[in-house]
Amino acid sequence: MRSAILALLAALSASSAHAAITYVDAAGGAGGNTVNASGGSATDWYGTTSGSDTLWTERGFATNSTVYEALTATNNGSVGGLPKLKTTITGLDSGETYNVWVFFVDNTGDDATPIQNWSIGASLTATVDTTYWSQVQPLGTHNSATPVVGTNGSGTVTSIGVLEASSLDFVVDPVFTENLGLVSERRLFGVNLGQVSGSTTADVYIQQLIETNSSESRTWYDGVGYELVPEPSIALLGSLGLLALLRRRRA
Repeated sequence: MRSAILALLAALSASSAHAAITYVDAAGGAGGNTVNASGGSATDWYGTTSGSDTLWTERGFATNSTVYEALTATNNGSVGGLPKLKTTITGLDSGETYNVWVFFVDNTGDDATPIQNWSIGASLTATVDTTYWSQVQPLGTHNSATPVVGTNGSGTVTSIGVLEASSLDFVVDPVFTENLGLVSERRLFGVNLGQVSGSTTADVYIQQLIETNSSESRTWYDGVGYELVPEPSIALLGSLGLLALLRRRRA
């Protein structure tokens, strides 16, 4: 009896602690959800020519064949030259609490020198002061050097909390992997930026904070996500009562 109750508790606790993530693809342009955080323009922050010193580049990869790239070989010293972005999540319930995620792509197949460290600066506030990187290079032996802030960069760099997106639960899966098993293999990674509540929208800010430590390092920003933080279920509360009753009987 006791073991059955404990098993039920474990199952209910697991189901109540996590909900599936709703992935939201970042999209610029008219009707898109991503704008220049300074001024709110939907179009003045990106172009289609890779390697721009002043614009993000919209490229045809990752989820929905749209990913936004920063810091390629020609602009890896231009920290702060690219606009800060704001992606807005809509359709939230103001009475609920949500975990908010950001998702970026990293090249996990390359085993050449210099190392490719793809990272992203992200925050739930307009003050972006943390850059996240995956620290995961599963297909080859890599130099394990951390992306560096550099002389013109700012903030901190961390891999804490960064998870491979394929390990998470989604309502509808984004693209987890491209070019599987090849030198050009890329994988999607995510990090929980924190919680929001009391509003029907949530803003995620993206900014390039660091200089790269090789001409191959960059940011590929794919999108964001939100995940309902459930309150303890009635069933779980009832099971807790049963467990308390069992303990009293044993005493």
